[in-house]
Amino acid sequence: MKILYCLRNKNIFNYQESFIENLSQNGHDIHIVFSSVQKDKEANFMDPNPIERLEKLPNISFENLIPKRNIIQKANMIFREVKNYQRYFNDSYQDSSQHSFYQERWAKYLPIFIRFIFTKVLFFKSSLTRKFTDKFFNLIELISGSPKTHKKIIIDFGPDVIIVSPANLRYSEEIDFIKYGKKKGIYSVISVLSWDNLTTKGGFNISPDKFIAWNYTHKEELINYHDVDRENILVCGSSFFDKWFMKKYEDFKQEDFNRLFNIELEDKYIIYLGSSSNLGKYDHEVISEILEFLDNSSMKDLIVIIKPHLTNQDYVNKFDHLSNVRVWKNDLTTDWVENQAMFKFGLNNAICSLGLNTTAMIDSIINHCPVISIIHEKNIDQPTNSAIHFKSLINSETYHLIDNINNLDQDINSVSEDKNSFEAKRNKFISTFIRPINAKLNVGEITRKEIEKLLDQ
Repeated sequence: MKILYCLRNKNIFNYQESFIENLSQNGHDIHIVFSSVQKDKEANFMDPNPIERLEKLPNISFENLIPKRNIIQKANMIFREVKNYQRYFNDSYQDSSQHSFYQERWAKYLPIFIRFIFTKVLFFKSSLTRKFTDKFFNLIELISGSPKTHKKIIIDFGPDVIIVSPANLRYSEEIDFIKYGKKKGIYSVISVLSWDNLTTKGGFNISPDKFIAWNYTHKEELINYHDVDRENILVCGSSFFDKWFMKKYEDFKQEDFNRLFNIELEDKYIIYLGSSSNLGKYDHEVISEILEFLDNSSMKDLIVIIKPHLTNQDYVNKFDHLSNVRVWKNDLTTDWVENQAMFKFGLNNAICSLGLNTTAMIDSIINHCPVISIIHEKNIDQPTNSAIHFKSLINSETYHLIDNINNLDQDINSVSEDKNSFEAKRNKFISTFIRPINAKLNVGEITRKEIEKLLDQ
């Protein structure tokens, strides 16, 4: 089977790595196209060495897309973003308290003149006008065709199936591979990138033959927010979290971890999971209050490891000199596998983690580390707290939710002592949200077999 696999950039390879790895190791020929070339300052954003790992896999080739569009195709790209902006007027989004934040955020992606027309001129905000413009945008989509760069890649490689991810971020180049592939009768698949992609990002301007979803929550979101037919959704699990179940991420040694973080064998620690720059702008204040509370409690010797989000690190310097604080720095390792193995070890040996970073909270739960989610007065109005995906996680009752730190010592003791209940909830969470098909099987393997089955029909 020949698979054309388009990813937005190298930084998200690790989200699909388990699936791609399983495809390549089972003899399938894969050509990966990175549709957006990262700038130098973004090169080490999350994953420092994806190409090194790619080059070790069999049956893999890859290239960077340098798109070329005619005038109408360039206009179509802008109109797609207007459609994405207007999606947040739909009833499914309006019913959620988060919709205005994401709608305003999407407006910022539009060229200034277009933004003014569709956000300030009342005529263009009416439901009747939006229906008309939607039909107009669909007509432009129809007549615009596909960029010659995308067509050439498909024609030259001659794939049996085209898989892309995520296909709904701003100015998505990935979706044009689906568009031309459908015209040529090539089976097309969109793999949902992340936990929140279906409710906080854009829409899918071209529908593929199949969507690959993590879980049944994703499935319902595809139906409710994106009008996808139920029959066109494959629930396979999250290949992104496969790493926590693989042996190659279990090699980190305790003496190395303790040396890197200046921790003695008898020391106990918790990990603060920092959020991104737009959602974690009060992280430094929350951490300050946590440290002040601990200093005046029976837990004053407890070590706090601050793991800042990679887009929000400037504040950590003010804590670096404190005796009971350790900062998780980028330069501890430049190897992705070692980096993740270190994180896994840290979580497995921490008393608990604290914070509101959704992905890191899931990492924590999978790695047997209870999470205390602090809906603090400083961040109570932040969109994370009202986000649909966050509410789904909270409703799983896997996290210990608090709205202040007045009894933080008791909360930490509570989650550390209630291990049996936590493990039961953890197992249920994994079988519901992470691996709904088979909790013991690699999701990459499950997904690969589903794709093989579809093409054998």
